[in-house]
Amino acid sequence: MDPDHIDEAQILETVGRVLRGEVAAFEIIIKAYQRVVIRVCRSVLSNREDAEDAAQESFCRAFRLLRTFRLDKRFKPWIISIALNTSRSFYRKRGRISSNASPVAPEELQSSSSVEEEGERAILKEGIRAAVQKLPARLRDTVILYYLEELDVADVAAALNIGKENVKSRLHRARSVLREILEKTATERPDNE
Repeated sequence: MDPDHIDEAQILETVGRVLRGEVAAFEIIIKAYQRVVIRVCRSVLSNREDAEDAAQESFCRAFRLLRTFRLDKRFKPWIISIALNTSRSFYRKRGRISSNASPVAPEELQSSSSVEEEGERAILKEGIRAAVQKLPARLRDTVILYYLEELDVADVAAALNIGKENVKSRLHRARSVLREILEKTATERPDNE
């Protein structure tokens, strides 16, 4: 099993193996979800080290809670929910969140043929990232899961333990708030380009 290209059926099979006592199989789950869990943690916490600590704790919690996972549900929303809750706990304990927190690592940004285009894209992404960080937590989490992690509405609902209509409502509200934030930011820029 290639952990970078594992489907839901293989994950459920791996969960079964772990539950039957093959503890080493949990490493497959870690490798399959490590990037997404770190991105989710990074979207909440202010620095990479805290995000990595939260990700590690998320996997420890997932291992301890694995017996509570319902095999008729999808695994990704479940692990993301644990990562979000763990990150929030880290945040409350350490009291740190940053408007500069990046849900996407710099090495994940696409390269550009033009330095100018790359600079413009970086400025735009940073503006959007900063605007997303200004959202209330419930809206921010919804936006991150739907747009950045590309979960569908049902999986976002499962990860946040809310209904699908609530997800749609939060996304609509978040888009409105983001528009207001970005418009305000654009009018506040001294050079008003």
